[in-house]
Amino acid sequence: MRAKFIAKAGNFLIITKGSSIWAGVRGALEDVSAHSGWVIGDGDFIDLWRDNWCSPLSLKDMINDDAIPWSDLKAKVSYIITEGRWSIPNNLQLIFDRFGVDIHTIKINHHKPDRRVWKPDLIGKFSAKGAFEFIRNKGQPNWWFKFLFRRAIHPRISMWGWRLCHGKLPTDDNVQKKGITLGYMNNSLADLSILHKIGVPLHPGIKLKVSSYFWELPNHDEIKINSDKAARGNPRKGGIGCIFRDSEGKVLSSLVQGLGLVTNYTAEGKAIIKGVELAASNDWLIAWVESDSKSAVKAFNSDNIPWTLEPEWANAKRTMQQIRISATWREANFSTDALSKRGAYLQDGLCEFRLGF
Repeated sequence: MRAKFIAKAGNFLIITKGSSIWAGVRGALEDVSAHSGWVIGDGDFIDLWRDNWCSPLSLKDMINDDAIPWSDLKAKVSYIITEGRWSIPNNLQLIFDRFGVDIHTIKINHHKPDRRVWKPDLIGKFSAKGAFEFIRNKGQPNWWFKFLFRRAIHPRISMWGWRLCHGKLPTDDNVQKKGITLGYMNNSLADLSILHKIGVPLHPGIKLKVSSYFWELPNHDEIKINSDKAARGNPRKGGIGCIFRDSEGKVLSSLVQGLGLVTNYTAEGKAIIKGVELAASNDWLIAWVESDSKSAVKAFNSDNIPWTLEPEWANAKRTMQQIRISATWREANFSTDALSKRGAYLQDGLCEFRLGF
């Protein structure tokens, strides 16, 4: 299909060549290409000029010069990768500088093949449902939604708040409009006394469950990395913090780093990756990572992390001998929480590393 409907210069053909569906497919492919990206591996599959691997537009579209013989330019991204590192010729570096592309911020996972990803999806997986959700016209979100549906609010209270915002409270007037006859019988003092004597609760409360959690030391010859994130919104400016301890509980070092505009989930992943990277750089090759984000822990243990973090995670864990990742409570992770909040006020990429605490 590519050979039939894609020209040598890399653009989609307008003519249908007898196909009854190509016109519709061409329009869909243009939308898919515009919202697709790449996780760069060995670079053998990515077209250096025609694929949007380094920016939202391809180099061909950014240059936008029909005088260039594009059909003769067939280089792959592997042409500018040497031993897993960028090796940019001077003339190509001038093009990157001209369009403000910092190629060295793009991570390479050279031990794996290139992977095309659907950028609107966190994992990078394309689906018809996800594509429809992305392109459909969405209404304005209700202002009260974030105040009602929160973990700190009991679902019963959220339900009454929802009914209040929609004018659906069962007041006497609303009930009578439904044609329901109201009764006027009320509890007498005698009735309430009887209920009280037989132990019937008049206003049953919500039962509280008290749980305990103990912070555990790592095994011998293992270090423990407690990581956390802080974001001043979702997405907003963020930061991460990590604390490294040995098997005796002694603090080996601490890390604070500022992040740019990130979501809470991405920041949690960044914290785990940076912790493992620093452990590897200090030859702490057996590590136990603890995070108070259950969703992030589940994603890392199942290798189902956001596609933007794949190369960093692959490179970070490659030099480690053993890694285990588990979830903890925020109450047992308060020191790292304080560090991450400090990181949220640092500039993007700025790090503070200290030996000891």
